[in-house]
Amino acid sequence: VWVMTQRQHKRMMKEMKHESMEMKDTSMTMGKDMHGMKHDDMKMDKATKETMMKGTHHIMLNVTDVTSGKDITEASANVLILSPSKKNVSVDLKPMMNNCFGDGLTLDEKGEYQFTVNVKVGGVSKTTQFRYLVK
Repeated sequence: VWVMTQRQHKRMMKEMKHESMEMKDTSMTMGKDMHGMKHDDMKMDKATKETMMKGTHHIMLNVTDVTSGKDITEASANVLILSPSKKNVSVDLKPMMNNCFGDGLTLDEKGEYQFTVNVKVGGVSKTTQFRYLVK
């Protein structure tokens, strides 16, 4: 799971569109699955692309079978976000390409957010949690 500012996301998309994906900003960690991705591989309509760019941040999730290493494309994912002021919001992540899901987020409070990511594959749900700090 990657959470980044929309500024970082836009820069990443621009770099993906133009050549290689060399991330110069060390505050954003990209997994090996992100390297070599082509912008053109992200087939989605204009409205979906616009929602991905909304808000202050962007979240991306790759779904892969840990045993075989193969991409899982038939999945659904959502994230429950608990803000520093203890407000909850749930976001359904949209398919972006192959095994990648994402959406735009609004993280407008400074402080630590808690994310609970739920992925459903073949009727089986998996959950993971992590924290993200907005300075």
